[in-house]
Amino acid sequence: MKTIYKYPVSFGEGVTHCIPNPGQIIAVGEQGGTVCVWILVDTKEAVRPVTFRIIGTGWELPDGIGRPIGTVFIGPYVWHVFSTSKGKL
Repeated sequence: MKTIYKYPVSFGEGVTHCIPNPGQIIAVGEQGGTVCVWILVDTKEAVRPVTFRIIGTGWELPDGIGRPIGTVFIGPYVWHVFSTSKGKL
């Protein structure tokens, strides 16, 4: 069954989530002061790890940061979310 799941993303070196057959990213945004990613998933499929990184505006980008998937504004801060996972996501 296909559905949309929300994944809160934490700050740090990288946050890994096990997501059922992750497909299309629907949105990246803020909810209750937390950066979240909404992803279309197939719940009947096997899960696989997906890793996200949050980088602030003006921060140095580490090598291999991954693919940018969205930007979130929280108060005076601007956060950029990257997917470091390989594959479809």
